[in-house]
Amino acid sequence: MLNYRQYGITDMQKYITCFLIKATDLSAKQLYVRRRMNLKNFAPQKVSMHKQKKEMKDNQTVISCLRKKIAFSKHTQEPVTNLDQFISLPRAISDASGLPVKVTKSNALKVLKSTYKDAFLTSLPVTDDAVQSTVILEGMFLINTIPLSSHRTFIDYAEFLFTRWIVKSHIQFKAQVIHVVFDHPNRNGESPKDIERSRRTHEFNQENITYNTLSSDLLLPNNWRNFLNVRDHKETGGYKDLYVDKALGAGDGDISEFSDVNSNHEEGDTRVWLHAIHSKSQRIIIYSPDTDTFFVGLPFIDCLGDKTIYQQLKDSTFDHHFVDMHRFSLQMSNDMCLKELGNSENCIQMVYIASG
Repeated sequence: MLNYRQYGITDMQKYITCFLIKATDLSAKQLYVRRRMNLKNFAPQKVSMHKQKKEMKDNQTVISCLRKKIAFSKHTQEPVTNLDQFISLPRAISDASGLPVKVTKSNALKVLKSTYKDAFLTSLPVTDDAVQSTVILEGMFLINTIPLSSHRTFIDYAEFLFTRWIVKSHIQFKAQVIHVVFDHPNRNGESPKDIERSRRTHEFNQENITYNTLSSDLLLPNNWRNFLNVRDHKETGGYKDLYVDKALGAGDGDISEFSDVNSNHEEGDTRVWLHAIHSKSQRIIIYSPDTDTFFVGLPFIDCLGDKTIYQQLKDSTFDHHFVDMHRFSLQMSNDMCLKELGNSENCIQMVYIASG
């Protein structure tokens, strides 16, 4: 709209050249080069008569149906109870089946990454060998690693996971201590998380064979995803009997209990931060691609003292993503847009939770 005068002058010149003067040096195609250009403004778009009639007909149909429903209600002496609300929950927070609407949570982390770019790294800074490092792995992501075709039994797969995650973490990050934490579903009874678990269950076809016990020489299932889709398979041999809520560690050939990190947490998202707080290492790397882990840990940054915390969001051969939690907290505290907030970490976390 701001360039309408320039468009008019250009079109007038073409009109004079092509139609009034009819310049001989122009080809037949150039003589008709003028094009219609609609002026862009804020006027409402025109609606065709056909569309208006269709909308009026639809409205009349709806009104007629409502009148018949009211008449039938009067005839039967029964009130209209549902009022055309097909589900009991508002559409804004639930789908047609009544389940809460699930949004892409990783978008929240992308927004923060674009705002505080310096806190997101592609590699970790080099540290002195004297600095003790601890790696905390979220085990649910580890077991989602699909076995290779060369793996025949569960012991083959276990050795592969040990080499892929434990040995690699020791070599890559020079870690002296490595923690592996897992979820403990329904540890504290029913919770809203059960809705999400049931949603995931229906996304895959469940394995026809159910494994009650696992052994070293047991053959691996044909489809690993379907095997993990059975909830009991993830819990086999885990938090049961004598090992409920206990954190066990292996070192020098012995298995011992670490009572400082015993817990009844259901989710590994919170369990990793419990291990980070009680860790005696100066440098801690948490491997968890889950966005929830990042937002859960925001309020705990001040509790970690002078520890350096990195969360690894992605680990592939040529692509590594880390976030420096302390640097992120520092950049957020220096953000002029958040100066009026008393505790920006808690505020960001609550916005993330409340927005779904």
